[in-house]
Amino acid sequence: MLVALGPLAAVLVAQAAELPRHAEVYLWSSGSHDGDAGKASSRLVVEDVIAVPGSPWIQLHFSAAELGRRSYLEIRSLADGASQRLDAAALRQWQNRSAYFNGDAVEVRLYAGAGDRGVKVEIEQVVVGEWAFGSKSICGVDNRVASSEPRVGRIDPIGCTGWIVSNGKLLTAGHCLAGGSSNATLSFNVPPSLPDGTVQFPGPEDQYSINQSSFQFVNGGVGNDWGIFSVFNNAQTGLQPIQAQGSFAVRQDLGPANIRITGFGVDDGTTNQTNQTHVGPNAGSSGTTMRYATDTTGGNSGSPVIDEATGEAVGIHTHGGCTSSGGNNSGTSFFNSQLWDALGITNPGPVVDCPAGAIDFDLLPLTSYSNQNASNNVTVEDDGDILLLTGNTWVRSTQSFTITPDTVIDFLFSSSSQGEIHAIGFDEDDTLNNAPRHFQFWGTQNWTGTGKIDLTPKYSGAGEFQSYTVPVGQSYTGTMRLVFTNDKDSGTLDNQGRFACVVIREEVSACDVREDFEAGAGGWTTSGTCTTGTFVTGTPDAVTNGGVTTQVGGAQSGANALFTQPNTGGAGTDDVDGGECIATSPTYSVSQASNVSIWYFHGQRDAGDDPGGDFFVLERSIDGGAFQAMVSIGDVTRNAAWTEATTTVPAGSTIQFRVRASDGAGPGDLVEAGVDNLTICAQ
Repeated sequence: MLVALGPLAAVLVAQAAELPRHAEVYLWSSGSHDGDAGKASSRLVVEDVIAVPGSPWIQLHFSAAELGRRSYLEIRSLADGASQRLDAAALRQWQNRSAYFNGDAVEVRLYAGAGDRGVKVEIEQVVVGEWAFGSKSICGVDNRVASSEPRVGRIDPIGCTGWIVSNGKLLTAGHCLAGGSSNATLSFNVPPSLPDGTVQFPGPEDQYSINQSSFQFVNGGVGNDWGIFSVFNNAQTGLQPIQAQGSFAVRQDLGPANIRITGFGVDDGTTNQTNQTHVGPNAGSSGTTMRYATDTTGGNSGSPVIDEATGEAVGIHTHGGCTSSGGNNSGTSFFNSQLWDALGITNPGPVVDCPAGAIDFDLLPLTSYSNQNASNNVTVEDDGDILLLTGNTWVRSTQSFTITPDTVIDFLFSSSSQGEIHAIGFDEDDTLNNAPRHFQFWGTQNWTGTGKIDLTPKYSGAGEFQSYTVPVGQSYTGTMRLVFTNDKDSGTLDNQGRFACVVIREEVSACDVREDFEAGAGGWTTSGTCTTGTFVTGTPDAVTNGGVTTQVGGAQSGANALFTQPNTGGAGTDDVDGGECIATSPTYSVSQASNVSIWYFHGQRDAGDDPGGDFFVLERSIDGGAFQAMVSIGDVTRNAAWTEATTTVPAGSTIQFRVRASDGAGPGDLVEAGVDNLTICAQ
């Protein structure tokens, strides 16, 4: 067994391993800058490199910062490209520091936001890492192996281990939190150290600024050494660790036969203070103390004490004490009543940290939806942030929301018991299957009704919160009420689902053109030689003849499309006949390099009787030049279905579209076509 903490088995030593580092004076100022008034975007005003040659890693400390409402910093490592974005709120949470960056230099960019004045940042010192030289002392044989356990992280610069509990709280040893501001950052997914043991850091997306005001801890020695803390949302992803990394279930148990310790202990070379793990026997745990012959070193303080059989955590590792000739390492068990009460695990209830604008379910009245709400088992948790549905429960808001083409809904979902349908959506009425409205992302039932829209990825079923962003406005628009689904019609109604941090927002997009034909033709004109089938705006009606679908049923989204007339008299009454039907768009101006998306359908029953006269072409012209085909289909049998066509257009250009559907002189052809949902949006 190994501890590397002292010559005597009776000596129990706390196991932090503070990072070797020092501060260097570094005077740098961005100068003062004003953003452009009246513009939506921020502009780059300063670009510079901060370097301390020869350093293995650096962290910037800001002595002054004025970032206003829209300005921000971007910092990027020149060694590995890891980057961090800091606005005023994020910089406060990071206590006027940056994340840790590998290498000896970072690029700093300052962007001044529209309307912000006096934007600046200043640096007075840089904290730099020192190179390690393999100072570890080991007692016995080191049996630890590399671990990819995502739920444990390294606390820097104090050099301890922290981990995530199922209610979102973070645990470590109390003596680790006693260092106060020495506990600045919690890092997950830590990369290998350098060959001489000098530590390295993950990208800022895996670094979390520790909330110093959140500390609850006791540094009372073996059996009474524990700490609970929290972190701010990640400045890059907006997530909490539990959302990004998962969590441990915990329980009170002194009897596991084998104990696993996973954490960031010191070592030689590239494994120094990286994620390692080992399993050893229980060495007589009792009362508030866990004892085990499991390998640990300095830096393992705060690691979870894990029951190898169940994977559940039963305590917090705090002290080393074994030697090559015997002894044991120790931790605080969850029978420490003060720790257990502070953890609140007897009635944990999930805890989430929702962004501004999230729905407060304490303030959103809900009522039954359609005739589906058999159980009506609704609970609001976490001060209004979480809606828990149990059994066969379908509910909708009484409040209406306006859904535009840009509307997006963000939410978190978790469940420990699967039902038949778990879904979210909006509906303008209380009728379930009259239109596709509900985004299903989990459930045992393959819902075949027309009310469903498949949403991927499906929920993992892991019991943890999983995040979703749904572009609702791309599927439908209108004035609607919010609907939550937790369906199960038979058996034990123990299925449940938690919806949390629900935000309904308008996606900020830079689109020069959005044409969905809901308000008419939008400037498109018709021409051609056809005698029937002229392009009109309206709702296509499904037409199938001879086993071939020539016209789709419904627009690509919404109610209207531009298409070759409804066939009110049956197949062949108003399809394209007598030549070529043409629809031509207005000329659109494009301000920036953009992606173009336009949806089309083409249906033709008969093939090969008129190769020169039967065809479909969707084409575009750039800056008044010749039309070039985006889609070209000849005299073939084709089932109509909405299909996306894409292209790109340079900044400062104009673009025009033309769609041509033709039925030549050959007898008996059925030909239909249409377009919908044209968007031209910045790349």
